[in-house]
Amino acid sequence: MYQFKCNLFDAGYVGYTRGRLHDRVDGHKRKASSIYKHYKNEHNGLVPKNLISPFHVLAKCKNKFDCLIKEMLFIRRLVPDINVQTNSIRAKVFI
Repeated sequence: MYQFKCNLFDAGYVGYTRGRLHDRVDGHKRKASSIYKHYKNEHNGLVPKNLISPFHVLAKCKNKFDCLIKEMLFIRRLVPDINVQTNSIRAKVFI
């Protein structure tokens, strides 16, 4: 579980990765990413080269289901405004 907090705006994002955080951050440099769109709209498209600095680990997961549950709970608690989804559809079936 990780959190992105914009240094200039009160904007945030919560997500999870089953791989290395560094690799996932590289994924957020792609045009389809909500974080990329945030930089495009709010920072004149200037995605910083050292994008990893606004990312922080929130928790570690044991398996994918654990990640989905934690993601949903962190999104509900932190209410990040960059996230497109409000919860995990697969996880909310069980809660």
